[in-house]
Amino acid sequence: MRALIISSLAFLCGCATTATMDWISTGPVFPAKNASDVQIFRSKKEVVRPCRTIGVVLSSRVDAGDESGLLRQEKKARALAASRGADAVIVTRALHDSGTEDDGLPSKKEAFVSVMALKFVDGLSDDDKQRIADWSAPEGGF
Repeated sequence: MRALIISSLAFLCGCATTATMDWISTGPVFPAKNASDVQIFRSKKEVVRPCRTIGVVLSSRVDAGDESGLLRQEKKARALAASRGADAVIVTRALHDSGTEDDGLPSKKEAFVSVMALKFVDGLSDDDKQRIADWSAPEGGF
């Protein structure tokens, strides 16, 4: 009986989908902070402090109508940005349409989250200024 329960749980866990996040580094990593301390903006126009982009987060695609899935992805992306020391994020959503299925019917609309992770540059510590000065793009470029 125990083996049946364990194998059933393993099967169910394997069927669950999890959002993956890709981090594209565009700046140095800073000390991590609490995700709740990372400000959220919906457009660049909302950002009034001087800043630089330290990374971009791209999520996996989910059904475009899955609002709770998109919100979970936004939360995960904010947490990832916080782990890299971001002060703020600009969160956007993008639609993806792969065209038509083989049978000629329209394909399912999907969406993903794109997040720009920002570091405010006014009032940086000397250590943070040095991190910026020492950072260089990864070998091989982007």
